[in-house]
Amino acid sequence: MKKRGFTLIELLVVIAIIAILAAILFPVMTNAKKKAQQSTCASNLKQLMMGIRSYCDDFNGGMPLCTYIIGTPEACDWSGCHNAAGGTWNLQDATILRYIRNTKVFECPSNSAYRNKCPYAMNWKIASLRYYRKHCILETITAGRSSRVVVLIEELKPDDSYFMWGNEYQDFSIIHLAGGNNAYADGHVAYKSQAYMRGQKKLANQNSMDSCLYVPGT
Repeated sequence: MKKRGFTLIELLVVIAIIAILAAILFPVMTNAKKKAQQSTCASNLKQLMMGIRSYCDDFNGGMPLCTYIIGTPEACDWSGCHNAAGGTWNLQDATILRYIRNTKVFECPSNSAYRNKCPYAMNWKIASLRYYRKHCILETITAGRSSRVVVLIEELKPDDSYFMWGNEYQDFSIIHLAGGNNAYADGHVAYKSQAYMRGQKKLANQNSMDSCLYVPGT
């Protein structure tokens, strides 16, 4: 008995079905990868917050330096940034590294363009600025609302290690599915959409007491 092969039409139908399935599955697989990267980023931020809080425990509640300024006794800041103006990092020198012991947590898996730099930025309003003789006490300055005060965000352009919402050149990253991860003073990490963060930034720039990004008295 002679075996019957596939006809051209049958082959085209199979190819069409495979193409349709690929078109359906590819976005799903891409989103799954992005979601996994977002989860890794959130884990990084949680570990960084644990490092910051451990630092505070060792320094009577005082926050680590949020930016290196020439003339200060410290060689660099919390993330190992030696030159805020030029975005020069050595992650091995981060002042909180001894509490984390892994430089990889300073790097976001979605931010491959900025390897060996820290894309995470600390809230200028609650960080210590010893150059100006300020030593911010985390528990004091966030008392009663530590779950709403943002300590770390992921910057759109990691050219320094701090953020201040009054500076229009500093903005939050939306690298994770049109949003980003934030770490809060109580240690928890939450994903927020671009629309939400823009609203909070607007409130912060207006010095609103209701903004989770604004801390009065700094």
